[in-house]
Amino acid sequence: MRDTLYLLRLGRAGDVIQSLKALENADLPFAGHEREIWLPLLSIARLIGLDVYNNILDFASDLHGIKILQQNPEERAVTRAMLLLFRAEYAGAVEKTKTLTLTALNSSQPI
Repeated sequence: MRDTLYLLRLGRAGDVIQSLKALENADLPFAGHEREIWLPLLSIARLIGLDVYNNILDFASDLHGIKILQQNPEERAVTRAMLLLFRAEYAGAVEKTKTLTLTALNSSQPI
């Protein structure tokens, strides 16, 4: 199956890239490493059909839920804290970039 998916990826590279870009901002129930694993598979599943995409997404969501339940409370707390810290840092970087962009657009001088 892996070889077949690889051939599909090569043969329809443009379609796969478009599908991947469309899903990059999707509100998926997982993040980080799990998102890196599932995003390419979901991109290809989306090309095959909505029913295949939904089946893969349901499976990935169920598996993610099982993994969360298997984590001990300390792991969950550390993982959650890391996620919140990363989001806070990322949000600050995005706001800084927006401010610089707006300043550059409103300024008559090049940056």
